[in-house]
Amino acid sequence: MAQLWEGANTVELSSAGQIRTNTSAGSKAGDITLKMPNSLTLSDFRTAVLAQTENTSTSDGGNIFVIGSPKNVLIQNGAELSVNSKGSGIGGDIFLQGYSLTLDHGTISAETKFLLPLRTHGEGWGTHRYLNCPSYN
Repeated sequence: MAQLWEGANTVELSSAGQIRTNTSAGSKAGDITLKMPNSLTLSDFRTAVLAQTENTSTSDGGNIFVIGSPKNVLIQNGAELSVNSKGSGIGGDIFLQGYSLTLDHGTISAETKFLLPLRTHGEGWGTHRYLNCPSYN
């Protein structure tokens, strides 16, 4: 099942707010699509947009799409945009298309044991990050 957040000019998450998709069994985690023209702001520790699989999962993780070419994407103060596979399935991908990306003690991560052994949580295959932002800070 896909999650689509569309129609807002700005999306802001803080104070441990999350948009999350997850699987712990044999069904694929859903995709998350965020579409906004102005800005995406993730602030504060435990604030996140997550697509993940649990260690008991045998299926694939979901993808995260940030589209609509937001003018500003800000991930700060411990917030994260993350896909991962802790189980045996393939981890999802992150597709981020925007104008300006600022990471200020924030994280964009794609984690799985197969391709990224130093940031691993499972035995699943690779995940990818596709970033298209002319301005990066």
